[in-house]
Amino acid sequence: MDITQKKTGYMSTIRNEKVLIRVDASAEIGFGHLMRCLTLADSLRSSGLDCVFASRAFDPLMLEPIVNKGHELITLQPLIRPSIEDKTYKSWVGANLEDEILELNSKIKDFRDEFGLFIVDHYGLDWVWESEFAKFGKIFVIDDLKNRVHDCDAILDSSFGTLTRDYMSLCRQDTHFLLGPKYCLIRPEFYQARQIQKNNLRKVLVMMGGTDPYNITSEILDIVSKRFDEIQIVAIVGRSCPHIDAIMKVSERCPDKVQVVVDPNRIAEVMSTCSVSIGACGTSAWERFVLGIPSIVITTAENQIKIAKDLHNDGLITYAGHFNKLDLEVIVEALSKLLKNTPYSLIEKIQKVCDGLGTERVSDFILRILDGNQDKRSIDRCGL
Repeated sequence: MDITQKKTGYMSTIRNEKVLIRVDASAEIGFGHLMRCLTLADSLRSSGLDCVFASRAFDPLMLEPIVNKGHELITLQPLIRPSIEDKTYKSWVGANLEDEILELNSKIKDFRDEFGLFIVDHYGLDWVWESEFAKFGKIFVIDDLKNRVHDCDAILDSSFGTLTRDYMSLCRQDTHFLLGPKYCLIRPEFYQARQIQKNNLRKVLVMMGGTDPYNITSEILDIVSKRFDEIQIVAIVGRSCPHIDAIMKVSERCPDKVQVVVDPNRIAEVMSTCSVSIGACGTSAWERFVLGIPSIVITTAENQIKIAKDLHNDGLITYAGHFNKLDLEVIVEALSKLLKNTPYSLIEKIQKVCDGLGTERVSDFILRILDGNQDKRSIDRCGL
């Protein structure tokens, strides 16, 4: 069934209301936050809502998809460069908090009243930012850190194993919670591509995120191509990845085995041709779940470690470890097992955990809160 036919049945009365989305992307921050916000923005636009992005131009090339998809972009000037080592994530804002609020307010002051909703997907922003813009509209937070106080109407955390109690002391009493992979922001193409039959059962997907700042892709390609015969490897990278040249050199040494694909237009179709995968633990992990591709997972951020361990303990993935303590022999052993025997029951199991319809659920929820239909019981009855 086409995803566009699977609706909760809610008909919104909203007309001409705008949504502001505050999100950033850079080599250090990665591309995942922006991509999931773009997925949500595309869905909201199909329901009649105009989405305006506010993003700092750390790496302007990474913001091009916003405009290419027809959304409006407000560019904020970076005053500070994000640091991967910054565990407070304050540098990820690109300015101190006071300057952030002043600049954004000045950019939208002439049409601020047009925004009914402010979506913020940013580890560096918290209740201070949210309280400022809550004066003008509702606040919808996308998060997975569970480490700071929020002043929001709703919070989305699609992490596996997330519970309401994780946020109870961090949010208002009337905050709505959309928790777990059921609400993962996945593009419709993945739901549609899950039906594609896999013709090559020895085709391995390698996907360490759009930027892969630690160049894990090269390491994986090198060892897998050397240790396995009669396989094909498809590596997907973003054009903003700083290590594309190194990755290409590995593929040139074994062109019969390794194919590197940069920003494919039909990424779900490319991924769906693979039978197993080695990849990161971000949004792409849930995309692989939707497609039914068993995964060997490598974490690249500390907040991903618990999620990966929980998924591993539930038999949903094979966790190979954190990037800086990676044992490549563990990957070789795990891949060998998956190539020899991937039980269909595992494919069914992971597809049930993340069915690819989370974007529809989140969009319908947003329409309800903008319409003022915030009763939690009425939302639950409609399948959200």
